[in-house]
Amino acid sequence: MWPFLKVLNCITTEHDLRLVGLAVAICALASITAINLLHHVRGTAGHMRLVWLAVSATTTGFGIWATHFIAMLAFSPGIPNAYNILLTGISLIAAIVLTGTGLAVALAPIRMGTWLGGAIVGGGIAAMHYIGMAAFEIQGRVVWDPTLVAASVMSIIAVMQFSTPIVWGMLADRMDNGILNMAKCALQGAGLLLALSLPGMAPLYAGFFIYGIGMGGTAILAETIWADFFGRISLGKIRGMGSLVTNLFSAGGPPFFGLLFDYTESYYLSFSIFIGMLFTSAVLSLCLRPPTKRPEAFSRA
Repeated sequence: MWPFLKVLNCITTEHDLRLVGLAVAICALASITAINLLHHVRGTAGHMRLVWLAVSATTTGFGIWATHFIAMLAFSPGIPNAYNILLTGISLIAAIVLTGTGLAVALAPIRMGTWLGGAIVGGGIAAMHYIGMAAFEIQGRVVWDPTLVAASVMSIIAVMQFSTPIVWGMLADRMDNGILNMAKCALQGAGLLLALSLPGMAPLYAGFFIYGIGMGGTAILAETIWADFFGRISLGKIRGMGSLVTNLFSAGGPPFFGLLFDYTESYYLSFSIFIGMLFTSAVLSLCLRPPTKRPEAFSRA
């Protein structure tokens, strides 16, 4: 069965559609309420602005959380089930805190603040969802569909890699590129480490969410580092050398890691080497220094 049809069949045959409809109604009501409260925040200042922001974050967070768990209560697996109270509470806190952070960023007087704030709110919704899914407990063994899991993981990486370059670009205009490249590599390494070292789906999704954020800065930081450190005169040479090294690793990496898999029957060693390379790159990024005789830097105005 096609994955989409499998999901549709699950919704129609294993869910109480009345509760699903209620979840949809609460989602719509929470969205309208969030927009109206955000208008109140914009129209206030000082202490009252913080009060309205807290009210907006709490209301929106509870709306997101209620939508998720009412939809989860609609699911009937056919066997006794329950929810871990600690993880359920953490999912609510994550929804409120990240929503409040996103709304604060959206209201800040910065360029593309609305887009960045929306991305943070979206990340909060995703975090709440997967923490809530981790709280779901049944008297049995949970088996995940590898196709749907792979599609979900890849979509997380793709969405974050697509949505975060503008943020990396804004940071590159204001911060040292060596520090930014260190942060990018550290995020990628930490994301993979989280995804592979802890059991369960929540760490897996959270890890690749973090990895995708780091991936979003790859192309942007490569361009700005070349321009800042070597100037426009040497940009062609450096880009050519970088492309050569990138292509060599791209061509040699799969056979090498495939050989490691043949010997170990696992990809953990391959991922461990890759994670080690990312953290090593993060440390080396702090040692970046411009050439002694630096040509006139390429203007990014």
